[in-house]
Amino acid sequence: MTKTYAKASKKLTVPKYFEKPKNTSCWYVRLTPPKHVQHVAGTRPYRVTTGQSDLKKAKSIGLTMIGAKLSEWDRLAEQNSPSTAKPVILTSALIDGICSARLYSWMKSDEEHRADGLPDDELQSIEEYCRHSDTAMRASLAQGPASAHWPSLAKSVLEWSVDMGYELSPQDALMPTLMRQFAQVERKASEGISMRNKGDTYETPRAPADSHFITLSAITNIYLTHKAVDGNSKHINTILNAWRLFIAHVGDVHFDSVKPSHVFDFMSARMNAEDKPWSEARTKNFGKRALREIFGLARTKGMMNAPNPVDGLEVFPSLSKADEESRKRPRFPFTNVQLNAIFASAWYDPNESQQIRGKLRTDLGARYWIPLLGLCHGNRVREAAQLVVSDFSRRTGLLVLTFRIEIDSADDEKGKNKAEPVKSSEVAAIDSVESLRSLKNVSANRTVPVHPLLLELGFDEFIEARRQESGNQALLFPSSQPEAGGDSPKLGRAYEQAFLRFVRDRLAFGNGFGNHSFRHQLEDRIRHVQSKSGLWPAGMGQQYSGRKITRPVDRNVLLTEGSEDRYGSGYTPDAMLPYISRLDFSAISTPVPYFQWLKGSPEAGP
Repeated sequence: MTKTYAKASKKLTVPKYFEKPKNTSCWYVRLTPPKHVQHVAGTRPYRVTTGQSDLKKAKSIGLTMIGAKLSEWDRLAEQNSPSTAKPVILTSALIDGICSARLYSWMKSDEEHRADGLPDDELQSIEEYCRHSDTAMRASLAQGPASAHWPSLAKSVLEWSVDMGYELSPQDALMPTLMRQFAQVERKASEGISMRNKGDTYETPRAPADSHFITLSAITNIYLTHKAVDGNSKHINTILNAWRLFIAHVGDVHFDSVKPSHVFDFMSARMNAEDKPWSEARTKNFGKRALREIFGLARTKGMMNAPNPVDGLEVFPSLSKADEESRKRPRFPFTNVQLNAIFASAWYDPNESQQIRGKLRTDLGARYWIPLLGLCHGNRVREAAQLVVSDFSRRTGLLVLTFRIEIDSADDEKGKNKAEPVKSSEVAAIDSVESLRSLKNVSANRTVPVHPLLLELGFDEFIEARRQESGNQALLFPSSQPEAGGDSPKLGRAYEQAFLRFVRDRLAFGNGFGNHSFRHQLEDRIRHVQSKSGLWPAGMGQQYSGRKITRPVDRNVLLTEGSEDRYGSGYTPDAMLPYISRLDFSAISTPVPYFQWLKGSPEAGP
């Protein structure tokens, strides 16, 4: 029995760097040292067990392990490439932290030293050092850089900062401020130790709060752990990449030093970057959301006391209309002419072996059916690539297709849709395939009738052939199975890349055309048929294509749903069939039926 979407939405896809080796029940973390640190760490992959067989628990542990390892490699790279390491930018908070830690260190170590007892000669030596230090610091404070003691003070400041984990630039604008405050601390330490030498009391100050030393990069591992239950590694990596770009722009500064002006300048810089500039829309939506989330986490974790700087933006940088358009990634629907070019191309030559390479050379089912599925159903390419045989069933005599995450298992409680025994080594373990399946949103989970055009071309017979060959749990298209041991396993990657290259390079369609173009052309057909023969019931078009919301271009043409789309199961396949049968494909010269096509028949299609 098909599970509810609420349960299916909790399924976890396998995130990047995770794997479950054969002959073990535990998930492992496996990642290769990045190129910039391989000269130090080597190329041998980091591979360690999470000790968990449950993927959700393994992710929580594994993401922390990954974050720690990546941070370790970054430190190695910095330590071995000091000339390229980016210095930490000083702030008033960081200066206070460095100097407070210095005074605490002096007085605490002196306190511990006295607990062991001080003989007369050592007491005299300490007193002499205090007098010398006091003289040098007074001269530095009075004369500044003109003092003969200034270079020695600068060396002490830089060395102490490195001991604390901060590489500072001598040219930092606040370096003179740090040096003067450091000199005052040295004087206080000398005075305190001298008082103790005379038998007077001088309390050791409290250890400085950790917040003095927390800079922007410190949130990375915390964010990874926080998002461990999210399951969307691509989204997490995208957010963290934006955060790294922000740190590169403002420096690895203290959280409380970041002002709304820094965020404004960063947004403006991203919109005008030479390499992969952001559009204004992406900056306003994704950019603001990403920074607000991380700053919010820092405040929640006590790493930041200042208000969230993103919320302080009262104005926002903008682009001209021409610049904004140039930054958008266009997504165009295929025209009828382009679709006919695809169906008449080498992609649809079953004997083609030069232009089609890799898995798609032999997986003729994927080459034939995935474009036709997109033509008739407007599904996302991964929705087609991840299909298994049991996603198809019969209801009231109709062949229906369910786009979902879960896979019917052999021990289904009512015995329906039982899986056949696997008869081919091409089929991966069911839990592995299911863990890789995903849907974009709740609306993408849907059951629809298979379009009559596909049935005319032999789709029903193709599904039955796959069932007999490899079982009810088999991937409909074997080429969708990712390579074993890959860093980022993804169902259907081979097809996605091969088809995109073909239409871009072989057919020269240009930018903006690819797998998504099938989806856009289907939505245009839905709009067109409604303008000619009447509106469909509210929400049916969205249910058929799995769209969450109505596109702005369609709002004056289509009837839309309100809150009722959150309840019930939507329209039944038999109720949808009369409407989708009206979709007009008369201008399309489809290939000949599948099993005739396999024989290499030169006859023209209908």
